[in-house]
Amino acid sequence: MHTASLLRALVVCTAALLLCAVTVGAQSQNCQNGFVLSLYQCLSNRSIDRENFLWLTRNGTLGREPADLQSFTSRVCIEKSGLTMCVKTALDNSLALPDAQCNQAQKGSLSALYKGIFKNLDSKCRDPCRKTLASDLTKCYTHKMFTGSDYLLFNVTNERDAVLGTNATEVDRFCQERASLMDCLKTTALNCNDAPFMLRSFGLDFQALNDTYNVLCNYTTAYMDETICFKEQSQVFSSCRDSVAMKVSKLEMELAELNITDVKFTEDICNLRLDHIECEKTAVQQVNDTMKCPDVVIGLRLQQECMLLPYECRDKNPSRLVTVCRTEQFYLPERESYKRNSVSVMAQMSFCIYVVQSVLVAMYLSLQIYN
Repeated sequence: MHTASLLRALVVCTAALLLCAVTVGAQSQNCQNGFVLSLYQCLSNRSIDRENFLWLTRNGTLGREPADLQSFTSRVCIEKSGLTMCVKTALDNSLALPDAQCNQAQKGSLSALYKGIFKNLDSKCRDPCRKTLASDLTKCYTHKMFTGSDYLLFNVTNERDAVLGTNATEVDRFCQERASLMDCLKTTALNCNDAPFMLRSFGLDFQALNDTYNVLCNYTTAYMDETICFKEQSQVFSSCRDSVAMKVSKLEMELAELNITDVKFTEDICNLRLDHIECEKTAVQQVNDTMKCPDVVIGLRLQQECMLLPYECRDKNPSRLVTVCRTEQFYLPERESYKRNSVSVMAQMSFCIYVVQSVLVAMYLSLQIYN
């Protein structure tokens, strides 16, 4: 099928392309043909038969059925990410053309064609486990009597104030179980073909999560004080989460509508993760209460957030990572001595408060007796 005839068929099969019927000239043909030729080139570069591809993505209304549909679909799905980026670049180039070369109606129709093709492809490549992966991963925790939603962080807006638990007993048990928990998470993910995509959308990196657990379990005294500090100052830090949550929701809508690619989505999410860390650092400075939140505790929180960053995010923007996650702000040397204290600073404060309250109660009872 020649490019021109293929384009006419696409116009018939895609309602949005009917807008182009208003102005059919040499320039509009060039605008449309240029995009179709780019689509062909993207397919050719990946050795994907264009006739088979059109049959697959246009529900059999165009092209030719593959001899082995299952095998062809599997191969296209493997190439889906790179193919989507290639065609999206071609679309963006078309949308950037002056209106004299490609008017707004034509640009709208090309966008609709692109979305129609790749939304259809996404539905054919989507593994059913996408719907269950989050709950399946959570079961690794609940089966060991941990509350999965508290320990497993599925997005950047989850509260991270008690990722090991909220009391010494919980923390000790969690740290003992963490190796088997990580094994369960990895095994569960291996049973889902779309796990890499889903984990990126969750902002979850198992290696980063495991590294974070190891550090926190090695400094449980400072960690316990961190849970108290950030719980008491939750209002200050919640504004950071709320701001990021709005931006994440917008990005997810953009991805669902295919206005951005998976790669662009990941890049933007990575930047939002770093924005969130910077926001918390600023919020901590505003609190400026070293009695409730000692530097060592704040440093551990900063290291926690930096270590939770997926390795993919670290590789994408290493210069910003170094700036945001400065190791000297982790207070590692001071943390070693903090760790050796048998009773933490905040625990001592709590004990002092308890003693004062006990004395006051005793004095009150004494007065009542004498009266």
